[in-house]
Amino acid sequence: MPSPARTFTVLQAAVEHGAATYAISNVSNIREFVLGIDATAKMTWRMDGFDPERFLDDWVNARFSRNQSEIASAYRAYFAAWQIHDRQQVPFLMDGQMLSAGNTSLRQIAQKQRGEKPVGSAGPERPNGDAFWRSLDDMRPVSTRAERIRSAALQQTEFERVRARVLMAAELLPESEARLLADNLGFQSAIMAQTSAWLVGVETAHEALDQGRMPDCLVALTAAENAIAQIPRLAENYTRAPWENWYRGSKKLNISAAQQLTRDVLKQFGPVRQ
Repeated sequence: MPSPARTFTVLQAAVEHGAATYAISNVSNIREFVLGIDATAKMTWRMDGFDPERFLDDWVNARFSRNQSEIASAYRAYFAAWQIHDRQQVPFLMDGQMLSAGNTSLRQIAQKQRGEKPVGSAGPERPNGDAFWRSLDDMRPVSTRAERIRSAALQQTEFERVRARVLMAAELLPESEARLLADNLGFQSAIMAQTSAWLVGVETAHEALDQGRMPDCLVALTAAENAIAQIPRLAENYTRAPWENWYRGSKKLNISAAQQLTRDVLKQFGPVRQ
């Protein structure tokens, strides 16, 4: 989930270009991160006078009776953890982006292991200067494998730090407030840390395979399998009520499919794993 400040910047640009009659929200992105939902609703209803940083502080102060400054700082650390693409200056390893990149890499590993040439697609031609295609390109900026490994590893570290801060802050909160903090920040940081670790493992395995380092490839694939296996366990305590099947059946975040693909690729190596 982007920070209120980044969302505000995008919406403010839309208003400045006269696109302020109505807003269409992608319902697959309106889910359990209630801070983001609240911020987006308020700024789309009235942009004038909206201050993203003041909103975050006020939101935290209204919902937590203790340790407000540390909780607000943890939220900011979570938003800052998302790595920014060097050239396009947008987040490029958010949840859906990581899963798409990792699944593509896994399929290519499987093809190479079978002795096949990986099949890629350049996609439709993009007219120069077309705003529609530029916006789509910003959703999936082109990056190298080395960039993804480095940036996903940094994300993993930062999300793990946020998770640790949430656990410490929650110890001082009443039970209901501790549960809100866990649901609205703790589980997100833990799940994103594991998704980042999975992507690091997959891309590292792909690099090792290309370099003929088979033992290192298998070690990295095993690490990826272990990382993604943690997500359903986290989701069991996290997703419930309307969000019960979010990390299970969502076409955008189909963790089960990614987990099965990781296992299938590992099995393809057969006796080599022994």
